Amino acid sequence: MQMSFELEPLEAVLATGELDRRPFRAADHARENQALRELMAIYGEHPEDIRSRLVEIVMERCGGDGAGLSVLVTEPDGTECLRWIGTAGSYASHQGRIVPRKVSPGEVVIQSRKTQLLIQPARSFQVMENAVVMVQEEMITPFLQDGTVLGTFDASGGVGTGASQKLPAGARYAAVLYQDAAGNWGHLASAKLP
Repeated sequence: MQMSFELEPLEAVLATGELDRRPFRAADHARENQALRELMAIYGEHPEDIRSRLVEIVMERCGGDGAGLSVLVTEPDGTECLRWIGTAGSYASHQGRIVPRKVSPGEVVIQSRKTQLLIQPARSFQVMENAVVMVQEEMITPFLQDGTVLGTFDASGGVGTGASQKLPAGARYAAVLYQDAAGNWGHLASAKLP
């Protein structure tokens, strides 16, 4: 049975200011370097696995229960959408899913070009209304290359201390990998799902 309810205004779920009040954790450069070395090794041996491992690492580092990497795509009818190209944890079932940009929480990030924190985003975004798992907290950051938003990087589930630094770092890693693997990732905009 599909439930229907009136959506609340964005301001009801937007809690980005809370990020400034959360404890800051100094960067763990050794751990960051270890993650980068692991990603480069995967990229060299099994490039098809790089997106899934990247989101797993970000999920672990943010202390969340799910993470996802999406890219902006344009459907044949001209609709701009976000396509999930890497997912982990509670987001795993969204792999390959295409969501219209205008009804997605990612739209807030694409418009602002900044990391945003949303509390119970389904209250404001219809696309999340019938989600299997109700997301309590979602942090989303833009995935940029040369100043252009290519998509979003998301983490959910009570993201922990220092996550506001780690999620954007994951998005920067994704941008570097995207640039190097443009032929490999670029085909996702037109690829057909099985």
